[in-house]
Amino acid sequence: LAAGDVLSLALPGFATADEEGGPSDAFSVAWGVAAASSCLDDAPAGNVTSGDATWGSEVLTLWVPGAIPAYSRVAVNVSRGIKLPDLGLLGNQSNLALSANASGGSVTGVPVQCTAEVGSVLKTPQLRYSSLLYNETVSLTLSFQSFLDIDAGDAVVLYLPNFGVSSRVVANWSVYGYDIANVSEWRNVTTVENVTRLVNSSVIANATTCRVVVNQASEPVPVTRLVSVVAAKPVPFNRTAGPLAADWFTSSEGTLVLTLTAPFAVRVLRSYLVDGASQYQPRVVVRLFGVRLPTVGLEANASSVMLEIASADGVLKLGKTSVPYSAAVGSFKSVALDFAPRKTRVFVDLSISLRPTMDILRGEQILFKLPGFQANRSSLAGALQFDADSSVDSLHWNQTSETLAIVLARDIVGDFEDLSIVVPNKALALELPAYGLALDPGVRVSTDAVAGPVVDMFGVLTPAIGSFITSSIAFDPPRAGTAVAIALRLSVTMRLWPGDSVVLVLNGTCNAFCCNAAPCSFASQGSREFNSTMALTIAFDPPR
Repeated sequence: LAAGDVLSLALPGFATADEEGGPSDAFSVAWGVAAASSCLDDAPAGNVTSGDATWGSEVLTLWVPGAIPAYSRVAVNVSRGIKLPDLGLLGNQSNLALSANASGGSVTGVPVQCTAEVGSVLKTPQLRYSSLLYNETVSLTLSFQSFLDIDAGDAVVLYLPNFGVSSRVVANWSVYGYDIANVSEWRNVTTVENVTRLVNSSVIANATTCRVVVNQASEPVPVTRLVSVVAAKPVPFNRTAGPLAADWFTSSEGTLVLTLTAPFAVRVLRSYLVDGASQYQPRVVVRLFGVRLPTVGLEANASSVMLEIASADGVLKLGKTSVPYSAAVGSFKSVALDFAPRKTRVFVDLSISLRPTMDILRGEQILFKLPGFQANRSSLAGALQFDADSSVDSLHWNQTSETLAIVLARDIVGDFEDLSIVVPNKALALELPAYGLALDPGVRVSTDAVAGPVVDMFGVLTPAIGSFITSSIAFDPPRAGTAVAIALRLSVTMRLWPGDSVVLVLNGTCNAFCCNAAPCSFASQGSREFNSTMALTIAFDPPR
C-alpha cells in the first residue's frame, strides 16, 4: 500500500453519534503495527501514525498515511464514535466487507474474516398489545429470534415509557427452535455412484455425521436398493413455562421497568449460524398479563420502548436496545360533546371539542359512536365550514352502526392543537335519543390515525339530558269552569332527587268567570277569551 491509497470498510447498520458531526466530516485515525495475537485483540503498537478518514452511507473510508510493505500486519484504531447496529452483530458476520483502491492492486468487497459477536436479537423483535385502548389493562406479547445464548436465570428487561400495572404482572414463556438429532432418511438408489451423489446432496446438507447402509451391495447393478442415510439434522421443538411472576418498578421518569427471568436455556445452533440459515435459530415469545397501556398514548415503533438482556450476575449480554416494531397507542386528553338545545325530539346543534395526543393527518377519520341518536342525512361533503380553520372535509352518518365519521381536511398536531367544531342542526338533522342522555350514555370515540389509532375510547364528556318517556294528565271532575283535582302521571329516564322539580305548563283559555284562577286581561268592550298559562311546580320528596 502506498500513501494516498484508499481502503473502504462497508459496515451496514452502523451509524455515527449525532454529536460527532456531519457524515462527510473528515477525522483522524491511528495506524500502527499490529501485535501478532488473536485477530480480536489486535491494536496499534509502536510507530503510530495519524491518517485521514471519513464516514458516510455506512462506509468507513481510510486514506493510507504512508507506505506499507506487502504482508505487513497493521491495525487501525477508529475513535470516531461510530455506533454498532442496534440489533448487534453475529460472529464473523459476512456482510462486513473491505475494499481497496490501491496502486499495487485493487480489491472489491472481500468479507472481513474475523469480527466479534455482539449480543443481538436480530430477527424482528416486536411488541404487540391485545388492545389499543389507552389506559386499559392488556396482555403484551414480546417476541424475538435470538442469535445469542440465554441461560436459565438470565434477566430479560423491558423498558415501557408511561406504562403501568394493574396489581401484578405474570408471564408465559415459549421458545420455538431446533435441536440437532440423528435422522434416518430412506432413498432408492440403483448404483454405487448414486449412493455417493445422495451423500453429497441437499438431503443431508449441514450433516455432522453420515452413515450409508446398502443391503446386498454385492449384487449386480443396476439393482434398485433401499438406502438408509443417517444424518445429524435440525429437529424442531418447543418449550413452554408459566405463568411466572415478573418483577417491576416505575422509574423517576415514569418508565415501567419489567424484569423477566428466563425459566430455561435458549441455545443458538452455532453450526447453522450462517447467512440463510436463520430459520433454525430459536424464537422466544413471552406473553405478559397485567400491564396497563399509557394514558398519554404512544407512537408506533417508539425508540423509548427498549429491551435488555443480562446474565443472572448482572453481566450485559444485550445492551439496552430499542424494540424496532411496536404498535402505536393513541389517546385523547379531552373529548367533549354538547348540544343546543339540550332537548329531545328536536334537531340539535352538535358541538365537538377534543385534543389528541398524537398527530391526526388529513384524510384520516375521527369516529363517534352515538347510541340512540337519529340523523336524517347520511353524508355531507365538499366545502364545509364548521370551524374557522376549515378542519373538516366531510361528515358521514351510519344509522345502522349509529356512528358519525369526521374526515379531516388538514393535519391536527398532536398534544398541541384543540379541534373544536360545530355541526349545525340543519347539516345532519341530528336528534338526541328519545330517552335523553345519562351521565355515561355510552358515547365512544375512535380514530384510524396512523400515528396512534384509538378504538372505542370511553370518557367522552356529555351533558346529562333527561326525558319523559310517558306522561298523562286527568281532571276531576272533568267539567269546564269548575275547580278540579289534577292527576299527573309520568315516567322519566333520569332519577329525581329531593329538591328537584317538575314544571307542568297548562295552556288554556279564560273568561271573566275564571280570572281568579289564572292571570288574564280584558278589553273594555266586554268579556272575551284570552290565552293564558299556569305554571304548576311539583316538588319530589322523597326521590322517586
